[in-house]
Parts: sequence; structure tokens; C-alpha cells
Amino acid sequence: MDRIEKNEVSLLSHIIYTIYNTPDIAQMRLEVLQLLKYAVPFDTANFFLIREEDETNYTLTDLVNVNSLKNPDVDAVLKKYMKTCFDIDSTHWLCSAKKSIAYRTTDFLSEEALESTDYYKEMFVPYDLHFGAQIVCAHEDTCLGLLTLFRSKDSHNFSDKEIFFLDSLKEHLSIRLFQDRKQQNTSPRKSISWFRETYCLTHREEEILDLLLEGLENEQIAEKLCISENTLRRHIYNLYGKLNIQHRWQLHFLDREI
Repeated sequence: MDRIEKNEVSLLSHIIYTIYNTPDIAQMRLEVLQLLKYAVPFDTANFFLIREEDETNYTLTDLVNVNSLKNPDVDAVLKKYMKTCFDIDSTHWLCSAKKSIAYRTTDFLSEEALESTDYYKEMFVPYDLHFGAQIVCAHEDTCLGLLTLFRSKDSHNFSDKEIFFLDSLKEHLSIRLFQDRKQQNTSPRKSISWFRETYCLTHREEEILDLLLEGLENEQIAEKLCISENTLRRHIYNLYGKLNIQHRWQLHFLDREI
């Protein structure tokens, strides 16, 4: 398998940062799709949340779409998919496994076999699509989301390198979706005073941590606290040392019990 290039590693880090530091879950999914197109080009992409009705039945909800289809009515497409195709799509039984996975449609069916299915005829042909790649997001035996990318027949199939890139994101996306689901159902964030007492933070570090967790950028934090960005970076370096982390997105592992 081809290794990802240095610029792709930088993009991957940026996407991971976006996953953990975009507060609104819908906005996070939209930004991930927009960034993903630079590494894994596509003609159209969807990012759904998944709600489990029971052990074997799921509903796709809260669609976020980056679309260049000739038919822009994505809501109608979703309704059609759920009504006629979800049960015959390989995604259905992959969701039932409740494990994160990144894959090509052709990893399970050859192009010839895919073209003969009702799923292909109903969901690919009308929109001039041919190749598909997906990420099923799951965590702690719960299926949480589905990211789908599609290309036209005039394009080419998703490469091993591109699937590797998607695979590098699947656990981060799954954890973030799980965090959001758990946040909706259970406890609020840990208090800043908890961090102060647990990690012996200074008052300035406490202020900076609070603003970091709100999702503010360095420039915004420096302006808000009336300090230079160099001074801010020094405080952040000391803060990360106390918290034993290296990246901003790791704050969200500390911020809530996962």
C-alpha cells in the first residue's frame, strides 16, 4: 500500500483537529467532508448520523451533504434509499457488526456484480454514479454514523491509499460522535475548577483552558486576554505539559468521561 505524503499527513492532522474542535456536530461533519475532498476527491458525499431502532434496524438521520449531483434533491434521494435500498445495501449488515470500518463498495462486490443489483440501479445509475467508499462509525458496540463518498463512472475507483486515509479517520470520527451522543444523554463537561485542582493550574492557565475548550483559536484567545500570541504559546506549552498531552484535540478526551 502506498504511504501518504507529507502534505497529506498535514491535512490528516487538520481534519483530526476539526473533528475534535468544531463544537457543532453538523458543522463538524460538513467541514470534514469539505477538507476530505482534497485527499479523497469525490463527486458527492453524505455524512449521516445513525439511530438504532433495535438490534438489527437502523435509521439514517441528520444528513450533511456536499453535492454536485445533477439531481439536487438529496432529501428525496435519502427517502428513496431508506425505503427501497438500505436493506439490500452491504452497509446495513456492516452497521449490524457495530465495528468501525472504511471500505470500497467493490471490496464486497465486483463492478459487474454491483451493476446487476437493484441497489446500483436505484441509487447509482439515476445520478451518474459508479464508485463508492464508506466509513461506518461505531464505538463501544454502538453504530453512530455513516460517511459515504461517490464518484462517476468517468472517474476511477478509490485507491488503496485513499482507503488508508479514510481508515486513519474512522476511530476519531467514531469517538467524536460517541462523545456527542453521550453528552446529549448524560453529564455536562468537567468544570474548569476540576482541572485547576487536579492539575494544579495557574489562574492564567485556567483562563486559557476554558477558552480552548470553547473552541477559540490562538489569535482570538490572545486578543481576549490582552497578551501576545508568543506569550500565549508559552502558556499553552506549560498547560499541555501539566495535562500530559501534545495536541489540542486531546483536550476532549480529558474534558469528558468517555
